Amino acid sequence: MRYLFLLCFACLLWSFSPQTTEDSDVMIAFAGKAYAKDVTAVQKYLKKRVWHAVFCDDGKCTLEPTEVSISPVEKTESGDVVMVSVSQERNPIFIVSSPTLEAQEIKHAAILDQMLYPGVARRMPNSEWLMAAGFGEPNDENGKICIKNYLVLLSPKVDKMDSNSKPLLSISKECSGFYPYADWVGDLDGDDKLDFLMSTDYGPVTGYFLLLSGSAKDGVFYDRAAQYIKTEGC
Repeated sequence: MRYLFLLCFACLLWSFSPQTTEDSDVMIAFAGKAYAKDVTAVQKYLKKRVWHAVFCDDGKCTLEPTEVSISPVEKTESGDVVMVSVSQERNPIFIVSSPTLEAQEIKHAAILDQMLYPGVARRMPNSEWLMAAGFGEPNDENGKICIKNYLVLLSPKVDKMDSNSKPLLSISKECSGFYPYADWVGDLDGDDKLDFLMSTDYGPVTGYFLLLSGSAKDGVFYDRAAQYIKTEGC
């Protein structure tokens, strides 16, 4: 599951267009300032969707219905700066739209903020282990990381990959970015399996992607159900 595609967006403005599987109707977004090519089109699009916000407070994460709105802030050479807001007065971890989600207290949820460098092993709230393996070193030309034979997986045992391990993403070779981050984890779709919000940076671009266990098919453990590209402009 590669994320090299994020480079293609390095000089695009932020938009609400997700990358999804053919039959997926999942979409993610974030509250705060962003760029938009067509504010009016985005405003109309938001109204057609049902949104939930993920909030984490006092060690507990909840999925709550919300109204998402977008309002212009200023115009720049790179595009319109807009403010994305939710109806609650709290700031959500992220916003998600999917016809299968319902309001709930999210099981096994936590904010991770974990850089997935090779060799890292972190215990998840359900006692599984999130691990990254492979080879990485700085690229002398630009100071970014070269990654080879890189794998992120979820395993019931630390430092051990077996038939019960679940690959999340893999990279054979990538020399233009940074190590990905695991930002958040929780059973978002209620199937008693962990789902992940991950991200990676490419200079002014941050690419977020939501990995869902419930929508994966054909022997794949996790589906990149939606992505969100955020940039400061080029």
